[in-house]
Amino acid sequence: MKKSDIKIVVIEHGFVFVGMLDGIGNDMVITNARSIIKWGTDKPLGQLAKGPLKDTVLGERCIVRVNENKVVFTIDVDQSAWSKHV
Repeated sequence: MKKSDIKIVVIEHGFVFVGMLDGIGNDMVITNARSIIKWGTDKPLGQLAKGPLKDTVLGERCIVRVNENKVVFTIDVDQSAWSKHV
């Protein structure tokens, strides 16, 4: 992972964010993070790897700090498709 790659990050308890992911020690920092409030997909979450869909709803930008042990998984995304959204 390059520094500040955009990723979809799934965190324990169902929180899902998209943003620029950096690792710092045991913590991960997601800058320009936006919660994915509504996926807008007709398939699993991975459908968003190519960018948000017309029915995808994103929250406001923020910074999220989470312990890496709380991250369930990340999804690599098309950087250019997501760059204007984070």
